[in-house]
Amino acid sequence: MDDAEQGLQYPGRWAAEAPNRAAIVMAESGQTMTFAELDAEANRISRLLQGLGIGPGDHVAFCLENRIEFLALAWGAHYAGCYYTAISSRLTADEIAYIVDDCGARVFVTSPYKADDVAEIMAATPAVEARFSIGGPVEDHACFEDAVAAQAVEPLPDRTEGWTCCTPRAPQVVPRVSSRHCREWRSARPTRSQ
Repeated sequence: MDDAEQGLQYPGRWAAEAPNRAAIVMAESGQTMTFAELDAEANRISRLLQGLGIGPGDHVAFCLENRIEFLALAWGAHYAGCYYTAISSRLTADEIAYIVDDCGARVFVTSPYKADDVAEIMAATPAVEARFSIGGPVEDHACFEDAVAAQAVEPLPDRTEGWTCCTPRAPQVVPRVSSRHCREWRSARPTRSQ
């Protein structure tokens, strides 16, 4: 494996190398998702987003409690080339609406955990074009599981594979980085032999 391949860390890579290895284990319930399952679900989610006209440079926001679907949603948005914002389910409706509006989300995903807040969030975020609920019904939100299950499992032809970017000051500063920025950065950095 060359240096460039070592830098690619995304479920599709691990699904090819170790498909049955657990990618996610929920500590409380013991529920697991393998790398193959994670990659397949992320592929379906990326296809759902593409079918909605959501793609590179668009924004997806989600406000969920600790759920196994969380990483599949994040990777699905990533595969589609989207920015995504994970919002704490402990925030108030006003705080959630502010973040959804501020990030320019075209898609918002939540769960019944926030059902009491959705009317207020919806009223404050009219620019959101598609709203989904995971894990049960939420008023005026489509069923995420049904929408995802209707999608093909094959990766998008132009799927964004992966790279992550972190800063040591993440709580204060989180860079808004797209996969294009990461590819440019990766191609500009010196290799071990230089």
